Amino acid sequence: MSSCCSPKIRPVSMGSMALNFALSVFNAANHAVKAKKILAPKNIIEDRIKTCKACSFLKLNRCEKCGCYIAVKAGMDVEKCPDGKW
Repeated sequence: MSSCCSPKIRPVSMGSMALNFALSVFNAANHAVKAKKILAPKNIIEDRIKTCKACSFLKLNRCEKCGCYIAVKAGMDVEKCPDGKW
């Protein structure tokens, strides 16, 4: 039974994780074709990971909202937090 004050986090389906991954790869490739950077600057990556570590959706280095590994997602310049935190 969940508390009234804490939202119940539902696991991301394998299909949703696959779609999120495919979109990430597509966005990175699209950026590369446009000669834009793929990797975020080190300070941005560090800030994103710090934000993720304080988030209730983080479990075992993975975001329970999108299913992505934060170290990978935070490192990609074009990516965004699914909860709008970065």
